[in-house]
Amino acid sequence: GGRGRGRRPRGGPPGAGGAPPPPAAAAEAIRRGRGGGGARDGARRDADALARERDELGARQQELAALAPGEREWAELGATQSRLANAAALIDSATSAQTAIDGDDAMLARLHALAQQLTQAATHDAALSGIVAALDSARIQMDDVAHSLRDYLRKLDVDPQELARVEERLSALHQAARRFRVRPDELPALVAATRERLAELAQAGDSVALDARVAAAELAWRELAQTLSRKRRLAATELSNRVTAAMQDLAMPGGRLDVRLDALAEPASHGLENVEFDVAAHPAQQPGPLSKVASGGELSRVALAIQVATSEVGSVPTLVFDEVDTGIGGAVAATVGRLLQALAATRQVLCVTHLPQVAAYADHHFLVRKEVAPMRAGNGNASGVSSELTRLARDARIDELARMLGGAAITAKTRAHAKELFEQHRRAD
Repeated sequence: GGRGRGRRPRGGPPGAGGAPPPPAAAAEAIRRGRGGGGARDGARRDADALARERDELGARQQELAALAPGEREWAELGATQSRLANAAALIDSATSAQTAIDGDDAMLARLHALAQQLTQAATHDAALSGIVAALDSARIQMDDVAHSLRDYLRKLDVDPQELARVEERLSALHQAARRFRVRPDELPALVAATRERLAELAQAGDSVALDARVAAAELAWRELAQTLSRKRRLAATELSNRVTAAMQDLAMPGGRLDVRLDALAEPASHGLENVEFDVAAHPAQQPGPLSKVASGGELSRVALAIQVATSEVGSVPTLVFDEVDTGIGGAVAATVGRLLQALAATRQVLCVTHLPQVAAYADHHFLVRKEVAPMRAGNGNASGVSSELTRLARDARIDELARMLGGAAITAKTRAHAKELFEQHRRAD
């Protein structure tokens, strides 16, 4: 839309002058510094509570070390327990299948007999050769199944002692999980979390080490923030000049944009300053915050100028402009349309416009109609309002451009003018 604020509180001029957005390293450095300071103060204030937590975690670590849960142990033990507990049923099923396949007068024997019979018949009719080959393939596969079943039965372990050992281990893991209020398969992660928390508490209890961490983090942050400030100052000057130059072609002659860097009293994750956009729409106006001194149309055109100035490095995928054509026409409107079209080459641009000079530049033209339904009995003064959005094909676009040029009555002359406008400004295929 066409409304905005004068402040860019967490960044800088977006991309101008090669200046990057605030690096994540600066934010991480100040986070570490503040976190270290908080940990230091907390260690001094809550020494007893930290000692109790350390004792509890130490006892937990000892118990978990004795248990030594493996990463996938719970799932693997469950599968083993299921196999051992159902060994008798597994043996019966596998034995029955093997007997049915390769026992006396079983499937393999029958397939072999059928193969011999059809092989002899195929000597009289070659059409049976394909069927014989398929039958041989089935017999070979069935023989492989029989071998696999014999191997399975040979390897199947029916060991009551092993089953007792597995169930005892499952019980130990389950009891530990209940005691520590986690799922059994989460015990390995609890081991790691306990170890990490104990390391944090050991470090938190050392106020000297924490002082050093805080000082190192603050130094790292300040070095990064000062580098960022130098780049911001260069970028602010370049962005101000670029946007000011673009404003001259957007019905704001003598207007300018000033990018102001206001120093912060306290460190922040986004640097040493806030970034303010001050704008003057004409020479007689004193620059002020963008949202306060610019009208809706001016605000949209300044936003357009900023996007044009940063188009080579901008990363916003969709831009929306409203009232960008307020108070302009003729050559300025054509300039606005041309700039919007250029921006749309690398991202999606949506623009609400009433000017044919702007609409003619669009890759796609949508017509918005608002309809008010009559009041219905029993609804008081309520009436239904709906909006309809229609994408216009080529001929419909020309008709709509003609209506925008000449009003409700479309003449051959206005339509010819609209067609010329459309053909002149549309993007080449």
